[in-house]
Amino acid sequence: MTAWARNLGNDRSPDSVVRFFDTNSGFLFTRAFQVHYPNGRQIGVTGSYKFGQY
Repeated sequence: MTAWARNLGNDRSPDSVVRFFDTNSGFLFTRAFQVHYPNGRQIGVTGSYKFGQY
């Protein structure tokens, strides 16, 4: 059995930001941004069990 935690401090700063030109906006050379945020705080337990002979 294993206990685990991810992003325990609940950091919400972006992992990455991508700048690109939005061709669907109707304006020439409109900049757009795609921002990736991390998952929130995650805490869990993982267990395993073997059936049969070892």
